[in-house]
Amino acid sequence: MIKPVHIRSAVLHDAEQLLAIRWNAIMSLADDFGYAATHRWAKSAKPDRATRAITQNSVWVVEVASSVMGWVEVKEDRIMGLYVDSSVFGSGIGSSLMAFAETEIQRTGRSSAHLDASPNAVSFYSRLGYVVLGNPNPDSSIPMVKYFGSDA
Repeated sequence: MIKPVHIRSAVLHDAEQLLAIRWNAIMSLADDFGYAATHRWAKSAKPDRATRAITQNSVWVVEVASSVMGWVEVKEDRIMGLYVDSSVFGSGIGSSLMAFAETEIQRTGRSSAHLDASPNAVSFYSRLGYVVLGNPNPDSSIPMVKYFGSDA
């Protein structure tokens, strides 16, 4: 784990940085998915994607030495997105954001968290206790769930 790490609620001032982190995280996968497919995926977000996330859902960012290095978006019991700057992949930042988001979901009385994982992220989410729910979605994402407490 990279230290010091601070998780806080995102503010509108963060929106541009969040989009840059999303772009960086997705484009770092170009070797695995091919440049054209990865570029299409990265460009699929509308310019107001982060602003809408911050104003409509719960978004938290992780700061390392005062720099935003990742973010997670939650709507009710659903993880809408998790993005970590490629320079800190494997550092525990994504896991820290997920643990924080899961705690917040549980705090609202929900017994599970849901997400749609990109194929490259299924093993990451599986290590965190998520299980595949069914067949891939039309966009190739994989529906996953994690049960909390006695439902696990």
